[in-house]
Amino acid sequence: MNAVQKLYDTSVDLLSLLEKDASSEGRDQFIQEIESYLQVREEMMKMINPPYTPEQKDIGSKLIELNKKINLHLAGLKKEIQVDLRKLNNNKISKKKYQDAYQPDTISGLFYDKRN
Repeated sequence: MNAVQKLYDTSVDLLSLLEKDASSEGRDQFIQEIESYLQVREEMMKMINPPYTPEQKDIGSKLIELNKKINLHLAGLKKEIQVDLRKLNNNKISKKKYQDAYQPDTISGLFYDKRN
């Protein structure tokens, strides 16, 4: 099996993984699996060198389409993570505002007499 075919097979596996819906509880494991596939793909891409056979060119055109789908899924996953991070930050801010509302201000209510 040549390097282009291995890259194609790895890309298909990655796409099938990305098409699964990752819950927020298992997202860390899901992202680690994606990162491992991406690292393997990166190493395989380094091993591919021209000249290409007609078979490799055919697989390469299929790979281009797969990469477009993979990029769309990765962008969607990134957006989901950004939304979750924004929600988490907003929750932290609102919780802090609620807690600080009941803390006594030590500065307010003080009176300094300048005459003494």
